[in-house]
Amino acid sequence: MNILLLAQEYPPESAMGGVGSYMHSIAHAYTQMGHTVHVVSTAAPGQASYTYMQDRVQVHRIRRWKFELPILRRIWHAYFPWTKHQLEYAFGLYGALTRIVRANKIEIIEATELWAEGFFYSFTRQVPILIRLHTPLFVLRALNQMRATRDWRIVDALDKEWTRRADRIIAGSRSLADIVAERYHLDAQNIPIIPVPVNLERFPALPPALDDAAPLALYTGQLEPRKGVFTLVKAIPRVIAEIPNARFVFVGNDRIFDGRSTRAALEAQLNALGVARYASFTGALPNTELGAQLRRAHVCVFPSQWEAVGIACLEAMASARAVIASRVGGLQDMIQDQHSGLLIPPDDPAALATALVELLKNPTRARALGLQARARVEQSYAPNIIARRNLAEYDNTLRNWNGKHGRVQVSSKQN
Repeated sequence: MNILLLAQEYPPESAMGGVGSYMHSIAHAYTQMGHTVHVVSTAAPGQASYTYMQDRVQVHRIRRWKFELPILRRIWHAYFPWTKHQLEYAFGLYGALTRIVRANKIEIIEATELWAEGFFYSFTRQVPILIRLHTPLFVLRALNQMRATRDWRIVDALDKEWTRRADRIIAGSRSLADIVAERYHLDAQNIPIIPVPVNLERFPALPPALDDAAPLALYTGQLEPRKGVFTLVKAIPRVIAEIPNARFVFVGNDRIFDGRSTRAALEAQLNALGVARYASFTGALPNTELGAQLRRAHVCVFPSQWEAVGIACLEAMASARAVIASRVGGLQDMIQDQHSGLLIPPDDPAALATALVELLKNPTRARALGLQARARVEQSYAPNIIARRNLAEYDNTLRNWNGKHGRVQVSSKQN
């Protein structure tokens, strides 16, 4: 099958968040199964469009079209910067997608709901579009307590219409499907649930952490309120009271909301609590350095207020690390409490501190949870397992599309 994956996030040039991790893992799973994969993503700022081959995946980097009519420039930038950002890229993709689909005989497009990237193309599409829900922007803003400006409401409206125009919608968790179905007026029961994969080669099972003299709790993910990072900071004094030599490391990009740096706010709170010397921040790390941090960690912490899926948690589980996570969204789907990790209530520093103390004081227990977490990932979240489930949905979508258009379909199982 000739598959096109559409997402602005795709490593290494564009951001490596959850969407990028998913697209990278699934693209390589498809190529290993003998399918042809094209990825359409954004070019680096200031660069022209270009194409290259990366590990048997054809990557097309598309330059953002710039709408810079002088008379409207000040209005766009002052009042509608995100709408401008969204429309420019969607408009620039229209012609590029048309050419790439025709030239490479693409059979199906998988995209995300974010930024309505294929909005204009969807009106004249030549192949079916399947959208995998990750986390819509309206959810992210609500969790991070951002104001719903007129600019963001336009962005939301475009994302909603783009998603509703898809030929098929899937989601990584039932919680996410229900939230989006209610907001976008969809039937949640028609949204199949297929979790995201984790790259088991990139995140191999690690041996036990060696430095037991200074037990380390590791957080990986974006630094933003919805990830529960402030809950973790509030738990630190309680942990230090029990384990004075414990250390905490925060790995991830700082996020700015309404002009406020999350990292700066976290550091101010650590200072106010008198525990700043026990915590450190690394910023975002390349894969090799992230692996080194995971190797040092005795436990990994994901105290999110809500998560659609929780890819960073899956990566820690794949690395055979004990995980503590909130009992919310997709996190509660992937973790079997007391077996492949510990689940705690969200926004509960006391419960988080109790779980941390339990595992940091008992490395044998932590190790057992880590090994069970690895087994859980191998059984249910390996890329080839998720790829097969995705391909079954591709086949169903193509069958319906071809029936409407009077075409003969070749099953992906025959490729």
